[in-house]
Amino acid sequence: SEPVALAGGCAVRTLQEFLTHHRWDHERMRDQLQRRIVQEHLPAPGEGDDLGVIGIIDETSVPKKGDKTPGVQRQYCGASGKIDNCIVSVHLAVRHGGFLTMLDSDLFLPEESWDKDRSRCEEAHIPDEVVFRSKWQIALEQIDRALGNGVRFDWLGFDEWYGGKPGFLLGLDTRGLHY
Repeated sequence: SEPVALAGGCAVRTLQEFLTHHRWDHERMRDQLQRRIVQEHLPAPGEGDDLGVIGIIDETSVPKKGDKTPGVQRQYCGASGKIDNCIVSVHLAVRHGGFLTMLDSDLFLPEESWDKDRSRCEEAHIPDEVVFRSKWQIALEQIDRALGNGVRFDWLGFDEWYGGKPGFLLGLDTRGLHY
């Protein structure tokens, strides 16, 4: 949160306190953001735009020490390029011409070390509704939420890991999406 606070001219501790101690509706904020992006930055269907609306699916991993950070475990960490103690999150972004922004982001919660240990999840303040889902299932959920908020994709791009998951590709096909 430090770079966000500094860029916004806010005291770092103030933003950290807000994120730690105050409840806010993350889903509502995400949905409002997606609808605003549709209204202000994406062409309406049939506008004859040659640029296209491109959805981008990717994940980010961040090395972490210790075992208290939600979702942390030894797993492949793209940031270090090896099996490392890290957290992983799945993201959906959209690009249209020079406009690029993040639409959605979710924590990947490992099954054995986290999902099956609900007392560990409770200690880390992970809500009961946050459970293990494969990264490709998380990506499909993100796509569905964006589509539900009016985002349309002419194409979706992702790496070979997602492209190697038949369930993911079938999910895109059943939604009529190009990739």
